[in-house]
Amino acid sequence: DALEVHQSQQDNKHSSSSSSSVQLIVFPKSAPLWDYDVMVSMLQAVQISKPFLPSEYNLQLDLFHPNYKHSPRMWSPEMHSPFPTVGISITEKKQPSVEEIDVDATRAKLDALFQSMDANREYIQKRTDADEDHAQILQECLSWLSSERAQKHKSTKEASKNNNNDDNSIGLEWTIQTHEGPFQLYRTLWNTILTLPTDQDTASVVVAPSLDSHTLHRVAVTVNAALIKLDIPVRITQVYTPYKDGGRRSPYGMIQLSPIRTS
Repeated sequence: DALEVHQSQQDNKHSSSSSSSVQLIVFPKSAPLWDYDVMVSMLQAVQISKPFLPSEYNLQLDLFHPNYKHSPRMWSPEMHSPFPTVGISITEKKQPSVEEIDVDATRAKLDALFQSMDANREYIQKRTDADEDHAQILQECLSWLSSERAQKHKSTKEASKNNNNDDNSIGLEWTIQTHEGPFQLYRTLWNTILTLPTDQDTASVVVAPSLDSHTLHRVAVTVNAALIKLDIPVRITQVYTPYKDGGRRSPYGMIQLSPIRTS
């Protein structure tokens, strides 16, 4: 339902040239986006994820719409388009000179990074081995989550005689995301949200062995914010990480998605 128009520009005014890329995405057949307020909500949901863009780039989003700001076309003809359209501009940031770099601040950030638990030798080894057999990863996660659920049932005394350990994995769909970086995880999560039944007692777990706990939590927060903004009846209900303060550590990073009951 979307058409893409791509244009690249090169600015050679300065010796250190900066490049920009402009992409227009047109939604002529997406009925909900003809509602200007829905279109605004979608862009706000995308804006939430901007902090994950690599630090050397700036991202700008522009909205063009037949009913732009619910105003007459004559007020802003350049923003009124025949179809709902999003313009995406990516530009390179100017790199600071050596004199402009705050060495003390940079050193403090590096010290905090190296001292964090996610940077220790064991975690780095986990990331190196992230491409191991998916069946092994899935087995470890199933076993850990089954044990975690059984422990939770036992502690709250809610387990019944008809329940057994095999029930712990019923209603769960699993996806293993081994690509590094948050952008691939975003794609996997949103594809999972798209296919998750909202009228059944089911949930989906996305395993991300290559990502640290800080990134997993940031992705979870931004995705949940977008789900709320777009009024989608799905939420990230759990984030499990190998390095979590309090509670038991999971073998790999996992994000659980569950439908919410609106009634």
